Amino acid sequence: MDTLLTRCADRLEFGEFLTHLNEGLKDDGDIKLLCYRMLIDVSTHPAAAPVLVTMLEAMCEPLRLTLTSQLKDNAVKQQIERHGELLRSAMRAVRAIERMAEAETVGKFVELLKHTLRGPKLADKYAAVCAEEEVRPADE
Repeated sequence: MDTLLTRCADRLEFGEFLTHLNEGLKDDGDIKLLCYRMLIDVSTHPAAAPVLVTMLEAMCEPLRLTLTSQLKDNAVKQQIERHGELLRSAMRAVRAIERMAEAETVGKFVELLKHTLRGPKLADKYAAVCAEEEVRPADE
């Protein structure tokens, strides 16, 4: 899917593409990481952005589940690092979507921002991701 997006986005049917991408958001951690990266790319693609907004409501629940997931108390260092990477990646994807003007019209997405990412548990982490994005060049 990533190859299709990078090499022939001009010929993609974004409704179908985003349906499969949404399924990837429900998969295991490695697949989710790839899907978050593709979600960021799709959010900046002029032809895909309107379609993304129409499908955004369905994507909110898998995003919320990742953002609110908790590790077990006996998690090892590698699991903790992997979990942190997954959270940051999901937050970057949400931030990219948030930058789309039409995203504020999707109630579930606004709720995800307000109650999950700007709530007491994740507000500092999300603010750090947003600040990191401001420092990093857009084409990175």
